Amino acid sequence: MNARQFAERYGLIHRDLYRFALSIMGDAVEAEDVLGEAVLAAWEKRAQLRREEAFKSWLFQITANACRRRLRQAQRTQPAEDATFERPEDGTLDAAEALAVREAFAQLCEEDRLIVGLAVFGGYRSREIGALLTMNPSTVRSRRKRALERMAAFLGGAN
Repeated sequence: MNARQFAERYGLIHRDLYRFALSIMGDAVEAEDVLGEAVLAAWEKRAQLRREEAFKSWLFQITANACRRRLRQAQRTQPAEDATFERPEDGTLDAAEALAVREAFAQLCEEDRLIVGLAVFGGYRSREIGALLTMNPSTVRSRRKRALERMAAFLGGAN
């Protein structure tokens, strides 16, 4: 894959990747840094991509791994703090609603955030998420369902 092809394919999914990284990291600067690392890693490893049709899932997996690495590093170097969140770009929720949803999302464990993020922002199905995270698709479905229920309970209690 040459640079032009890589850039074109990346351009088609950049927004989804950024939203995914933002949902996991909870901070725009961190999301941008992680995404930069992921794209650089993908470019360097582009010869390992077996099928060009798999570019999107391949790059989401690299981004998820970069998020995990960054979160582990942050846990080792900093005490746990409340994540800060920014207003969503699409304007579908008012600021208070957006903050409540992000706070509910932040309450989930790292793996559940990955599952929900891949489903919501990446548009992946349970089978695809299972392949990305080396997890049984039925486990993905049950974890996603429980995670969304926990978020709903948190949001119900926040009103």
